[in-house]
Amino acid sequence: MGHSIAILRAGAVTALGLAAVCCGARAGEPALVLVRDGQPACVIVTAAAPSPPAAAGAAELQAYVKKASGAVVPIKKEDALSADERAGALVVVGAGQLAREAGADAASLPPEGFLIRTAGRRLILLGRDDPVRGRDCQQGTYFAAAALLEDALGVRWLWPGPLGEVVPPARTIAVGPLDRRESPRLVQRKLRDWLAGRTGDKWDAARRAMAMDDARLGEMAAQSAAWLRRQRLGRSVEFQYGHAFGSWWERHHQAHPDWFAQQSGGGREWPAGLGGYDRVKICVSNPAVLDQWAADALAFFKAHPEAASFSASPNDNAYSGHCMCERCRAWDAPDAPKVQLASVDEKGGKVAFEYPALTDRYVHFYNLAAERLAREAPGKLVGGYAYGAWKTPPVRERPRENVLIGFVGFGYTSDEARAEARRSWDAWAKTAPRLFLRPNLLHDGYGYPLNYARRLGEDLRHCGETGMTAADFDSLVHHWAGQGLNYYVLARMLWNPSADVDAIINDYCRSGFGAASPAVRAYFDALERHTNSLAAALPPGAGGRSPDFIQAAPERFTPDVLAALGGHVEKARGLAAGDPVVLKRVEFLAAGLEYARLQTGAIRAIRAAEQSKDWTAARAAVEARERFLRENLYEFALGVPNLAWLQASRRSVTFGRAAPRSEAAPAAAR
Repeated sequence: MGHSIAILRAGAVTALGLAAVCCGARAGEPALVLVRDGQPACVIVTAAAPSPPAAAGAAELQAYVKKASGAVVPIKKEDALSADERAGALVVVGAGQLAREAGADAASLPPEGFLIRTAGRRLILLGRDDPVRGRDCQQGTYFAAAALLEDALGVRWLWPGPLGEVVPPARTIAVGPLDRRESPRLVQRKLRDWLAGRTGDKWDAARRAMAMDDARLGEMAAQSAAWLRRQRLGRSVEFQYGHAFGSWWERHHQAHPDWFAQQSGGGREWPAGLGGYDRVKICVSNPAVLDQWAADALAFFKAHPEAASFSASPNDNAYSGHCMCERCRAWDAPDAPKVQLASVDEKGGKVAFEYPALTDRYVHFYNLAAERLAREAPGKLVGGYAYGAWKTPPVRERPRENVLIGFVGFGYTSDEARAEARRSWDAWAKTAPRLFLRPNLLHDGYGYPLNYARRLGEDLRHCGETGMTAADFDSLVHHWAGQGLNYYVLARMLWNPSADVDAIINDYCRSGFGAASPAVRAYFDALERHTNSLAAALPPGAGGRSPDFIQAAPERFTPDVLAALGGHVEKARGLAAGDPVVLKRVEFLAAGLEYARLQTGAIRAIRAAEQSKDWTAARAAVEARERFLRENLYEFALGVPNLAWLQASRRSVTFGRAAPRSEAAPAAAR
């Protein structure tokens, strides 16, 4: 339901009102005072046994009211209220007797929905807190509390951590009259947190290389999780749709070697050169494979009856090792767009070749799996990606009604790639009854400053208008200084894909940068123009996560370009003088430009050393960049843990092309 907000500030007084026409507020009802002159004027109330989102919402309200006003508003259970407290001003958080007395019913709300309502001397915050899976539940009541803090107190969470938190001071806080209901349009709004649960040899190597402190990384992960929740990301449905066959080699290859992909040379052993066993490909045309998949699916749904789908999607390394047996190839559409595949020949040598896209093959398998589920697990869905060698729309096949397709596309470092993604999405939208967005685009740019927020907003709006039911973005790698505006706009628009992008950007600048906001907005506009010019110049293969992007950086992030961008930041510094918090935020943005300068300088120095064989300057440039990364390891300005992991993965992207491994090339420059 639409609403309009008026935030009135007179000295140190904060008040909020929502339009009566839109939200049914009672005309003439007085505002409800929560804090008066720095003293609590209400009690926050929960049920005797509140839901976790209600308990968290009550604690969040108490914490931010104190930060804004200094007042510590007490939290009490409703069965512990005195008669005088019951007669006074109450903020009722979550379901319970008091919410029922006010006629507030969470069951009447849409999934993850919430309401904020004044009723006499009571303010009701209530939402859907239904279970999703295990201890995981919807967060409707918490979302109500976060929305109230944003609207009533002007609180903003621009990025994780204390510096990204905006809490305007307000000695007196009054709200109302209010009657607001709101719910998300997408049943899942996921922004994967790269800091959460990192494991493996590459991560261990990255931790050692940067001497990372696990406790401080844990603090960062907690701050990031809090930011995601405050942006109202979440879900009301439990989906499974990712790469589905990661354990099959270990489970089945000895007894059933014929279940695995036949390579170009005729063998069915998985070649090491095509990735680990978690990347193995399956002979999907083998009927026994479908039988085993169905048995796994039924076992999964028995263990997780709340889950909506089970995945049938091929494993990662999306262009490598797919089955070349006669039966699988018979499922392919000869007139499909061509892709480049990799396999091995009869001698075990890696071979590359052009072949029709595999979309029809895998959609056919999705459909066979869906037909089985329709008989044996009615109401459940088959999840599967449109990705890599099977991303282009099918030519002959059409996904069944109970197939959920996750489109892995979109990016903003190549106009050509973006246009192709839009065409593919539109074709899938006409073909797939259930479609969601699953991009990898947040990995793009390797920490360089980029502003594609408005283009991202355009595409989210378009996808929302053409069938997007859910979203899952991989991954929040935490380059907040250079790319944080993209993350912020994305999070806001996942709640409402029709939101006004410019309004979000303007609010971000005003809320976080105060008097410096005109210069900060000018900086973002200039960075957007530069990002767009970069995308116009780079072909699809040089965009995003390609090592070619980092090779193009010295020609795209020239000293003149960085100086021009830095001029806006310097102006913002001047405007922020006298406000130490805003000045720190401006310096936070400046860290993104400094990283670009140091990174580009290191790449240039390495190139020069490869020609001259004198590594003195290269060593100094790399060491300067490394000092900067270590200084910013725990600051959120740069996703230093992610950059270190990329280097540990031997992708050589943070260092430019790998220097020759010889005594002539110092270790630091490798």
